[in-house]
Amino acid sequence: MGAGISNASFATQPTVLNMPIGLKGKTMIYAGASGSGGNIPIHTTTAGKTFYLVSVCLALQSTAIDTVGYLHVGSQANKFAYIATGSATGHAEIAFSFSHPIPIPSLTSVALSMQSGTGEIFGCVCGWEE
Repeated sequence: MGAGISNASFATQPTVLNMPIGLKGKTMIYAGASGSGGNIPIHTTTAGKTFYLVSVCLALQSTAIDTVGYLHVGSQANKFAYIATGSATGHAEIAFSFSHPIPIPSLTSVALSMQSGTGEIFGCVCGWEE
């Protein structure tokens, strides 16, 4: 071993089922969906619970110039994130995490839509419900 490695100590965080203790009792959510066109649901918050969104990923494969896809919360008018391509055979990807979880109320849907162009969109969300 290299100098200093043999004497190193590593802090470990207690986990339950590979989850940090802070998430005990919470329902972990990782959901994805894909499709083309209108409303493509990814996840709907369970009745009586709140979904805390921590990360999002979007990918778009276009077959037309200027294809645009959106992630929306609730109504399609509530666009949360978007992704676009500039060529007829374009592909775009984006992923991001939030420094503070975003609360999404009971029975609210997180979904994808394509507002223009043709192709296919994929999206995933990660977080927890409680």
